Amino acid sequence: TAAALRRGRNSLDFPAEIAELRGYFKDCNPVSAYPSAGLNIPFYILGSSTESAYLAAELGLPYAFASHFAPRMMEMAVEIYRKNFKPSTYLAEPYVILGVNAIIAETDNEARQLATTQTLFFLNVVTNAQQNLQPPMESEEDVWKAQMHAQKKPHFGPVDFEEIPIYNQERAVVEQMTACSLIGSPESVEFQLKQLRERVHFDEIMAVSYIFDEQKQTQSYTMLKAIVDKQ
Repeated sequence: TAAALRRGRNSLDFPAEIAELRGYFKDCNPVSAYPSAGLNIPFYILGSSTESAYLAAELGLPYAFASHFAPRMMEMAVEIYRKNFKPSTYLAEPYVILGVNAIIAETDNEARQLATTQTLFFLNVVTNAQQNLQPPMESEEDVWKAQMHAQKKPHFGPVDFEEIPIYNQERAVVEQMTACSLIGSPESVEFQLKQLRERVHFDEIMAVSYIFDEQKQTQSYTMLKAIVDKQ
């Protein structure tokens, strides 16, 4: 779909595509699109890099950062957005939404165990395993031990292959992708959220919880709401 919308263009011109999309709602493009014409639909810029931050600031639009899977540039991007924000007819002041992973349970130990499903999910993304959401394992280390056994390893010499970087690449990538995660008991997550607020100025969080058990997932969201309402 994305390739078709680019109509054969080799490079992505994000600002032009936003202008075209907005044109359909304003009904000022050469072609009209229904039922979009005349609808007042709020626009948000979603990004995971500094380029999107500059664009959101220039257009005066709310900025949602995908820190739930790409947090590496989070602080820099938000700072750029707030520093360069230009008020518009759509938004008077900068507005930042952060994506976070949130897994909350009665105890820290239970939350960490539930979070192994999240680790497995991102491991599937990294390795292109294309599996459904998996039930939790006993611990995070069990996830990586299972991954090590699943890989083909050379057998020569008295070498601990877990200490060789090539066998830890998946783990390093997964840990980087999930760095913006709130995991623990309500008390622990409340503290983690305060720490996150000290690192970056945001107005809203958009949480995702990769929890296998639907009841525990609902409980996690309920606990998260209670924590946010207190702050």
